[in-house]
Amino acid sequence: MDLNELISVTNEYLTGYFLDTFEISEKEYNELYSDHINYLEQGDLFEFEEAFYNEYQIQLSDFTKIFQALIYFSERKKLAVVEISVGSLLDKLKDTVNLQVVKSFVSRFCFTPRTVWESTNQDSNFPWRFQRKLSLSFQPVILIENKLDFKQSRFEQGWIDSSIFDSKRMKSLLGAKAEQLGNEFEKLVHNICLDNQWNSKHSVKMEFFGAPSKLGDVDVLVWSNHSNKIYALECKRLKMCRTARDIGRLLSKFRGDPSNNDDKLTKHINRVDWLNKNIDTVCSKLGITQQIIEIKALVVTNRLVPMGFINNAHLSKVEFITLNDISSLVCK
Repeated sequence: MDLNELISVTNEYLTGYFLDTFEISEKEYNELYSDHINYLEQGDLFEFEEAFYNEYQIQLSDFTKIFQALIYFSERKKLAVVEISVGSLLDKLKDTVNLQVVKSFVSRFCFTPRTVWESTNQDSNFPWRFQRKLSLSFQPVILIENKLDFKQSRFEQGWIDSSIFDSKRMKSLLGAKAEQLGNEFEKLVHNICLDNQWNSKHSVKMEFFGAPSKLGDVDVLVWSNHSNKIYALECKRLKMCRTARDIGRLLSKFRGDPSNNDDKLTKHINRVDWLNKNIDTVCSKLGITQQIIEIKALVVTNRLVPMGFINNAHLSKVEFITLNDISSLVCK
């Protein structure tokens, strides 16, 4: 993709995204100051505590005590950025945590002065990249000599890239959570289709139609009794692209290039190609009696994505839509 094309896609994507976001924010304005707290289930909390310790070598409860002490100190001083010596922090925590715990906190959650930066991972220190290991979202305390310079901040919830963590347990937990949320999104799409009085099946294995098992499954198959098309939906829950780099990386993953097995669209395109070559079998298996002339490949996303604004020979085989577009799906 050349620079002019990237600029064009970026402008169209960001314009559409902020319009959508404004409309959603306007609808949810009344809920902005309502009391709502999302509690983790006991089992989920235990798994998170275990993964947290594996990643940082500090108990979540001890981390909370230290962070609460820093926040209290910050609020008492009425400053967003405050300085406190390590000795003073130890003194404030002497009845709750021991020296080793504070040392673990400092080593894991504090920026420390470096003589050189070339030895760090390049992705970690790009100032324009979000979710870097070396950012104040993930290391909210700066260690200056024997002082702690604390920036009051909150840890980002969800959409965290597992590559910024080191322990297998934390990576596994984030992967499992992403899979769970992805499955929930797939079921949400399926239920929206049912609510519109359409026929819908989700998680349909391609083997059900006699296709090779390597083709996997279709997230959602939807059709109307009054339409001559079946829609094969691939459901993708994707985070927002906040920089041109994010947009470029996402576009590189969704090219629809059949020669690239790692492409996020290749398998779905191959599935739909097989289904179109075997329409009679598909209709028979699904109990469809009307004539079907096409099985159309769609990707349903939770938000607007840049792939919808690019002209590409491979992407022409797929249409990108959002949840808001589903209600008009069968009318197309």
